[in-house]
Amino acid sequence: LFHPGYHKTINDNLLKAVNDSRTETKPIKIELSIAASLPVWLKFNLNYSDKTLPDNYIGVISIPEDFGETEKNIWHQLPGFFQNLPLGIYRTSMNGEVKFVNKGFLNLFGFASEQELYELNISELFVKKTERTELIKKCIELKSFSLEFLAFTKNRNIIWVKDSCSVEYDEFGNELYLDGIIEDITERKLNEQLLVESEAKLKESNLSKDKFFSIISHDLRSPFNQIIGAT
Repeated sequence: LFHPGYHKTINDNLLKAVNDSRTETKPIKIELSIAASLPVWLKFNLNYSDKTLPDNYIGVISIPEDFGETEKNIWHQLPGFFQNLPLGIYRTSMNGEVKFVNKGFLNLFGFASEQELYELNISELFVKKTERTELIKKCIELKSFSLEFLAFTKNRNIIWVKDSCSVEYDEFGNELYLDGIIEDITERKLNEQLLVESEAKLKESNLSKDKFFSIISHDLRSPFNQIIGAT
């Protein structure tokens, strides 16, 4: 049930409870291995079936009783908060498996449900797949990183997006997830392109004007010199 990165944490806490002759562990913050999971606080209550074998026990997993009401309320509000944000929020594994997306992400890329994305690798949305490799490399080097790139929507339309992401590590320093916020910057990119094209046309116009005046002045110089000389 638990993400592999937390197996040692759980086992260490269980063994510590056994060695201390306690019937329960301290609260442990872990993640389930299901898609779209968020960190949860759990406690393991132990019932030893054979005290001569420390690894042989049964128990109950529960939310700790001292898990504060304020934290509980925040926890229950988080999914709605993430879903209502106008930006795309995602969590993927390092190899591109989608773990969580919000409604903003679905709307941005034109998907009807999370399930459609769970069946894809996130790299399939990159027009240049090498840019995802660059994104991960920079995130690991710099802890957080933003990259603008071309992406495919579900209908294979191409849009410009800005991805700001960071890497989530387990307690042993291993990369677990890539978490990010993504926004559609297509309109801004089109405006930038129009500005570049407008600037290029202005430069071309100025060059043509300068060339025209240069030709006129060259062609008029000789007749004017003759007139001035005659005068």
